[in-house]
Amino acid sequence: MPRKTVSLGILLSGLAAVAAAQPAERSGPPPVLSIEREQIKPGRMAAHEKVNVGYVSALAKTSSQSYWLGLVPVSGDDNSTLFLQALGSFADVEAMRKADEALITNAAFKADVDALDKLSADLHESQRTMLARYRADISFHPSSMEEVAQSRYFSITTVRVKYGRGPDYVEYLKTLNAAREKANYPVHAAVYQVTSGAPLGTFLIFRALKSLKTFDDDFAAMSGVEKALVEAEGGEEAARKLRLAGADLVQVADPAIYAMNPKISRPGPEFAKYDVAFWTPKPAQTRTAAAKPGAAKQPAAAKQEAPKQ
Repeated sequence: MPRKTVSLGILLSGLAAVAAAQPAERSGPPPVLSIEREQIKPGRMAAHEKVNVGYVSALAKTSSQSYWLGLVPVSGDDNSTLFLQALGSFADVEAMRKADEALITNAAFKADVDALDKLSADLHESQRTMLARYRADISFHPSSMEEVAQSRYFSITTVRVKYGRGPDYVEYLKTLNAAREKANYPVHAAVYQVTSGAPLGTFLIFRALKSLKTFDDDFAAMSGVEKALVEAEGGEEAARKLRLAGADLVQVADPAIYAMNPKISRPGPEFAKYDVAFWTPKPAQTRTAAAKPGAAKQPAAAKQEAPKQ
């Protein structure tokens, strides 16, 4: 749990904890997503994890219904951590803030938070929060809650579109997705458009991955998939024009991979039930996973900087 987050009463829950904060019948991506990016000072990731584990423990002693997912980098910026919150609406963002501001008046909880704040004071370079809304119209068969809960990574691509070209990018994705549908394209993605906290025209594309082997499988299947996609787009010339249209709209597309870190996450019960051993491990299970590099319950990112996750 990020220091700034608790202090201001903004308690984060995860994209993967989608259904935990929503009615049982809604198991897809949440309508609103809050993303906090914490930039950690080099060499302080292990200390940052320890403090965040403390925040999780402190919150567990309260009646809070806040749930969150913590992500640590596998590729991209090695010093950034993400915390994600799933909400039903922007009105829920406000309601959550008020509820958590009331929680901080709990004397015992406030004492725990104040102590953790002191420990984390020198860990961060910067922090930024984005609010984004789900775009079902340009997503492509996004993963279900169960599939996300059983995944271990997110591939997150940040796309920045040229100023004023957002509507054109939406139409481009709709055209591309129509071709993907015809070609039985195997990739599943949830697309969010940032409303606040990032430059206008910022889109985030989330893809849940059960393992990094998914990229090997993608590469192995690519020749057949690409051929089918070109045919679905109307042939070589039509496919080329579509690619050029995308190139004209996008300023930057920045992909990165993050591992899901159960130590700094607080998933809701409806989400965690799909993989209890991973999301709510007993202390002995956690030690065993840490001791065995090949253990399925320990994200690969942990091996880069023990106990980084």
